[in-house]
Amino acid sequence: MPTPTMEEAKLSCEKGEWRSAGKLYKNVAASGHNLYIQTSAGANPAFLTPLLPVAFELSAGKDKVIEADSILNMELSVREHNTDCIAFGDVIDRFTLETVSGRIKELYSGMDPAFLRMLQRRVMAPKKEHKFAPQPPYAWRFKLGKTATYLVVIGTDDNGTDQCRAGTAADIKPGYMVRVNAVFTKIYTSPTSFGPNFDVDVVLIYPGGTGGRNKASAADNYGFGDCVINVVKDVPPTEEGGGADADAAVGADAGSGAGGGGGGAYDDGADQPSDSTDAKQHNEDAIGRGAAPADADSEPDNKRGRSFDPYE
Repeated sequence: MPTPTMEEAKLSCEKGEWRSAGKLYKNVAASGHNLYIQTSAGANPAFLTPLLPVAFELSAGKDKVIEADSILNMELSVREHNTDCIAFGDVIDRFTLETVSGRIKELYSGMDPAFLRMLQRRVMAPKKEHKFAPQPPYAWRFKLGKTATYLVVIGTDDNGTDQCRAGTAADIKPGYMVRVNAVFTKIYTSPTSFGPNFDVDVVLIYPGGTGGRNKASAADNYGFGDCVINVVKDVPPTEEGGGADADAAVGADAGSGAGGGGGGAYDDGADQPSDSTDAKQHNEDAIGRGAAPADADSEPDNKRGRSFDPYE
């Protein structure tokens, strides 16, 4: 079955079909809790993004060296014309704030509800100087875990079918266009912030900043129900560099560069990568080895479309 579009997922949320699973799971790393999100069918909400440019190098967090067991952050650039993404983010922000507000006594005992919004990490993270008056460009963060599938477009046949090879996280470069099949797994809370986590199920990667050549179809290919995808086996990875349109995709004002440290220009309440040359080389090597498994604190099974019992 095709994964819902962002608009379909947004309407489902607005109709009250999403809810917190109930039980709080301790998040030791963040000194807080996780609230897992379900649809009325008992599965994590899933959605498809449009084509968006990758804003920065993948990272495991500020000054954190990427290891084989790292969870990677992928930041996508959202601009003024991405009104569908911005509207989707607004709906998720409202849902997240309402969900946490409803359990403020358990999560933030003694806090005045009027101050809760100050801790919220928005879906669309603005630049630091726009923290109190958010405006584009934004950075939209996704998590890459061990269950993620990577498909790299290597060409299009005469029928308009995208020809892909199986890839890894190492195939994702700043400026490349990607389309993501993702799930809204949980809301994390910590003493200093709270916000949503979006886990990648499948990412379709267009090297060189190209994309959008998919032929319309009702076929269900990795959840991308509106395009035809043919995965070609035994195709070796190419030695692609960063996307040719990297600077244009991110925008000169979107950060301090595509070298990994540029993400610090955004105020998303989360860590950014180290700008050390040695650290970046180590990170690239680790990504090439196939980093990053799923969250260690993810007790429920949060695979796309699969039901779980949060009360077990």
